Amino acid sequence: MHIAGIVISILLFIISLLILIGIHEYGHFVIARLCGIKVLRFSIGFGKALFSWHDRKGTEWVIAALPIGGYVKLLDEREDPVNRSEQHLAFNRHSIKHRLFVMLGGPLFNVLFAIVAFWLMFVVGIIVVTPLIGSVLPNTAAAQAGLRPNTIITKIDRQTIHSWQQASLALITRLGSQGIMQITTQDPQTKQRSKHQLALSQWQVDPIKVNLLTSLGIKPYRIKTKAQAQRLVRKRRYSLLSAWGPALQQTWIYTRLNYVILWKLITGQISLRNLGGPLSLFQGVEITKSRFSSFLQFLGLISISLAIINLLPIPGLDGGHILFLLIEVIRGKALTLRMQGLVTRLGIILLVVLLIHATANDLARLFS
Repeated sequence: MHIAGIVISILLFIISLLILIGIHEYGHFVIARLCGIKVLRFSIGFGKALFSWHDRKGTEWVIAALPIGGYVKLLDEREDPVNRSEQHLAFNRHSIKHRLFVMLGGPLFNVLFAIVAFWLMFVVGIIVVTPLIGSVLPNTAAAQAGLRPNTIITKIDRQTIHSWQQASLALITRLGSQGIMQITTQDPQTKQRSKHQLALSQWQVDPIKVNLLTSLGIKPYRIKTKAQAQRLVRKRRYSLLSAWGPALQQTWIYTRLNYVILWKLITGQISLRNLGGPLSLFQGVEITKSRFSSFLQFLGLISISLAIINLLPIPGLDGGHILFLLIEVIRGKALTLRMQGLVTRLGIILLVVLLIHATANDLARLFS
């Protein structure tokens, strides 16, 4: 049974990659077609082609052996000779506006997919667990702030909290920060509320064993009986129409969260040891596979992260191509292909180094 579970997780992991990569590349493909640019190849994965076929417009569709990325190859005179009759279809012949739209197509489709995934998640129904504190560990930031067991977290700073998931997201935004974090709790019996000032300087987070609640000294209440589950756990479902509102809100929350984390990584507020790689993604599939709504949430979150990462101005990513277009606008002419190729290779080296670092972090967490 354990082996069967691992096989299912691996299959779901591969399917997740194919979906997210496919959506991203399809965004480039659709926008290119709409702008009148010929698409030569649409590939999911790299390496040897496992399956390939051609559509009526001559585009080759490929499923390759290594599903770790993908690409859309456009007709471009700078790469290959182009027949005179097709020169108007070449990417390099189109305006900067069209080329910019093509580069933005992938991230845009990732965001749209996330909205749809969250919409379906809210239609299927989400599990909401009341953030009731089970215990407070001694000699921790939570203990020094006066947090007590059997009280419900109702607010972190200015954000209202209804579930442990919301509490975790609120804590992530304060990770690496300084100053004071205010946590408001309520006694479920007396309904009396208390405000606790928590010094963030006392919050020690181990990047290898990341558990934000435990690092603060908070352990969630463990539900042991059916009566407790009925009191603390509820399933909330939305209609086909009303689900769009929370789906858009969820997309905004995760987009903001990604930018906050990215900024803190760049400024050194969060250690690079917190980066996660392929094994972290696999563990995400492993954790969420038992509940369809959780799996949809995982796909939505990763899709947003993929969009934001691709917009970084690093050569080799969509943001790098956008950077080249910006330089072309400023200079009045494009960088030479040799210069673009050199800078792109440097960008790819940087990405590979970051991937190796993230994978090393994954392995450290795994063996810890």
